Amino acid sequence: DSEYAIASSLKRNYAKHSYKKHYPEASIGLCAPTGRAARKLGELTGMNSSTIHMMLGFRPGAEPEYGDDMPLPFDLIFTDEVSMKDLQLAYHLFQAIGPNTKVVLIGDSDQLPSVGPGNVLHDMITAGVPHVRLTEIFRQAQESQIIMNAHRINNGEQIVIDKNKDDFFFIEQPEPERIAHLVVLSVLRFLDKGHKLEDILVLSPMKKGVIGTEELNNALQAAVNPPALDKAEIKTVGRIYRQGDKVIQIRNDYKKKILNGDIGVVIGTALVKDEEGELTDEIGLACDFHGKVVVYSKHELKDLLLAYAITIHKAQGGQAPVVIMPVSTSHYVMLARNLIYTGLTRAEGVCVMIGTRKALSVAISNNKMVQRNTALRERIESNMQSIPTGQRKVYG
Repeated sequence: DSEYAIASSLKRNYAKHSYKKHYPEASIGLCAPTGRAARKLGELTGMNSSTIHMMLGFRPGAEPEYGDDMPLPFDLIFTDEVSMKDLQLAYHLFQAIGPNTKVVLIGDSDQLPSVGPGNVLHDMITAGVPHVRLTEIFRQAQESQIIMNAHRINNGEQIVIDKNKDDFFFIEQPEPERIAHLVVLSVLRFLDKGHKLEDILVLSPMKKGVIGTEELNNALQAAVNPPALDKAEIKTVGRIYRQGDKVIQIRNDYKKKILNGDIGVVIGTALVKDEEGELTDEIGLACDFHGKVVVYSKHELKDLLLAYAITIHKAQGGQAPVVIMPVSTSHYVMLARNLIYTGLTRAEGVCVMIGTRKALSVAISNNKMVQRNTALRERIESNMQSIPTGQRKVYG
């Protein structure tokens, strides 16, 4: 169940093409819990993909469009990043699957569990639901220190760094203030080397503190996107949004079709429209989310945060060429193996850890999963006992 880009993309495309070969007229639906994960799935398969919320037709204050009475119109459904799916979302998805629809669930149970209640993928695997684990490190990936160290962390082993390679770095620094400074310098260095801002993910376990996302965002905004006469900006209580800022949506907004975790960039200001779609006199913040321009009124900015640095939880479902991650005992209560593993596996090309080996060792040694009392595993086990062993099939 460890997720590696090469193996996962091959599996997805193989399954898709094999199914289409035998059932050319069949309809296939692709979905994932977040917009970023859905876009990645679409890129890997060359097909349309959407969030689970969008596929189900979630509407504010109402039940989803698809459910028991109207199942989803697909013969085969691929759902990616299942570890992010909480109980409620899993319930709505499975309620909307018809009796003749096949479902392929793809995910990594070693990553952080969902932010919402439950630990759906882990409970399904633990309960004995038939599944295939990807454990082989392909030859193309054996040279990657990111993949090799992800395996080591998962096995409770300390990382190993080859100084002759340029894809994994650990900068030893015990002081949080210095860690924050080195994070900023690292971002500036990658920008100088030709990386774009969207290529770089700064990940922190927590929001608060000197190396929490809030302080890091302020420091990175000042260094990367300082004020200028030609840059539009809007100020709210405790925050400044400036043209060129990297931003993240933190709540689902079905009207704007922008979902929790979507990352965009501020492109300027624009007039806000009212409920009828007519322009008002209010100046709002205009943001570009992957080609879709969204205008936020001042009171809607509570749902928008700077995204130069984001929490590891928020990074799930996404990846970037460069990941920079502070690892400090100042985040002691958050140091856990699945958190470090999740952060590391967001890196596609380069990972930079800044902090202390002691903090990293504490995290790797801490493999205690927070107990989530849902009884899902027990209910699955009970239901599976009624299925003859010979009918429990594994495909892959």
